[in-house]
Amino acid sequence: MNKKTRGLTTPKIIQGAYLPAASTVEAALVIPLFMYAALAVIYILQIKAVSVRIQNALYEDAIRLSGYAYVYEQASADEKRTMGEALSVMSAWALLIEELGGTFAKDNYIVGGNAGLVMAFSKVCENDSVIDLQVTYTIKNPFDIFGIGKVTLTQGCKTDGWLGENKDIYTVSEDNEKYVYVTEQGEVYHKDKNCTYLTRVIMRKEKNELNGLCNADGQKYYPCERCSNTSFGSKFIYVTQYGDRYHGDITCTQLARTILKIPVSSVGERTLCVKCGGGND
Repeated sequence: MNKKTRGLTTPKIIQGAYLPAASTVEAALVIPLFMYAALAVIYILQIKAVSVRIQNALYEDAIRLSGYAYVYEQASADEKRTMGEALSVMSAWALLIEELGGTFAKDNYIVGGNAGLVMAFSKVCENDSVIDLQVTYTIKNPFDIFGIGKVTLTQGCKTDGWLGENKDIYTVSEDNEKYVYVTEQGEVYHKDKNCTYLTRVIMRKEKNELNGLCNADGQKYYPCERCSNTSFGSKFIYVTQYGDRYHGDITCTQLARTILKIPVSSVGERTLCVKCGGGND
């Protein structure tokens, strides 16, 4: 006769009994890290968006100052005294804030707000016609956890103040033929001397921005055959809004531009500019 053990039970071991608790611990560790990584990506995208907006504002700032340079140049001595600091770094800063909007800096976490957009190293027609705008600012990470979420950027835009048509080199024709505008090495001709394709605006960029950098037509920049080797060891490169080359030397002859006014019959194989060629010739 079999004996039965009363009051005793054999414990059952269930594997994985502690799995839910382990999963909770892992989730508590991984999810915050994942969220922080996602927010870091958002921060990088924000920096890119802010830098593009500021670069466009610098360009518009330089164009406006270029026009003011002509007005200022033609003004009398009394008028210049009335105009005061129309051509100055302070006026360039005020135009930049106007172009960006008064709350742009605050809305995009720029340290110091509008005052954090520092243009101390800019030059506006100081004993020459050059307008060289530079702005430095720091963006803080609104999602920062570890206290290291700040990035400082420097951007620039350089052009000549427009001081009148007498700066250009003209080819004279004695008949009444229509005139157009060309550059020495350009492949197109322009009906409008104020066409933005003719405006020489040199932008200074940090070299580490090159991979994602495109011109106004969406084209990538390639190294200049003449001066790109000079960019080794330099933090900055120089590009133009519509060019397709980047330069290591701001004095590169490829960046120089002479605008010629010629009769339309002299354009040769040049084609009409698609930007300013609307309407009939």
